[in-house]
Amino acid sequence: MPAAPKACAPYAVARTRKGGMPVSLENRPGGKVVTVVGNVSGDAAALLNLLKHRCGAGGAVRGEVIEIQGDHRERITTLLRDALR
Repeated sequence: MPAAPKACAPYAVARTRKGGMPVSLENRPGGKVVTVVGNVSGDAAALLNLLKHRCGAGGAVRGEVIEIQGDHRERITTLLRDALR
């Protein structure tokens, strides 16, 4: 029996001009740190749920930007690179 085709993700994250992932860190008042994923198109809520589950942290969608509480730059970058291959 042939394998089922891989379903494409309902979201996309565009790379930066230099070819990297648009993942950065922001400091918030009170010493809080937030990881920001930019250039998100499509179903950002689905990507948010995936990132929250994989990072074990809270987060929010603000327009084309996803914010995850805490410093998760390496984990998110690896996850996005694997998902977009």
